[in-house]
Amino acid sequence: MEHSIRYPTKHDHNYIISSWRRSLKQKHSHYRKFIPHAIYNNWFSEYSNGILLQGSKVLLAVNPADLEQIFGFIIYRPQSPPIIHYLYVKSLYHGLGLGTTLLKRAGVKDNKILCSTLTDEVKVNRKYNIVYLPNYQEYYV
Repeated sequence: MEHSIRYPTKHDHNYIISSWRRSLKQKHSHYRKFIPHAIYNNWFSEYSNGILLQGSKVLLAVNPADLEQIFGFIIYRPQSPPIIHYLYVKSLYHGLGLGTTLLKRAGVKDNKILCSTLTDEVKVNRKYNIVYLPNYQEYYV
């Protein structure tokens, strides 16, 4: 699928945060199970701000004909190897290589991924050698 990769603008911030918050809560059972609904938004604000304020970067996969149409994004800490905090691709675009492109642009090599968020998709993905670093933003910064 034809796409471009770009950095987000201020205009994209709300979309990234709301998609990340909603996706994490709706699609990943352990976040639904262990973080009560009443405190989820406050928890997520602290969690996401902790990641974004500590040197993490965001890349967007977008439609090259309309750079405002976002197909997906990756939130990562650039280092060698990078720490992947979250990878999101809209369900309509799953299986088209957008996630792989975002991972490569974030610096993932040799199919080794260090991730700070363990989601259902990460657990079943056998394409990558995944190392889970829980609470990365609290302990490894």
